[in-house]
Amino acid sequence: MALEEQIQEAVTAEVFDYLKPYLQRMVREYILLDRNQAFESLSVSRAFFDKNIKNKPQVKLAERKFPESDKVFYEPTELKKAILSLTKF
Repeated sequence: MALEEQIQEAVTAEVFDYLKPYLQRMVREYILLDRNQAFESLSVSRAFFDKNIKNKPQVKLAERKFPESDKVFYEPTELKKAILSLTKF
């Protein structure tokens, strides 16, 4: 019985490791991001995000708030478009 449990744990860990990048991609593309996820997904510091990105009009348009809440969420594709409009090539 113990061997069976160890095998199950090993398989579960292996499947999780395999699926983790796909799950992260799904979350980034299909679920709203909060401020922490937004600056982490952009690979910038919180201070840089707050100073240089958060208050830009393009980014403000991508914000979503629940009624009676100050918490801000971003739709990932809208945030991506806003960031692209702010960057230079």
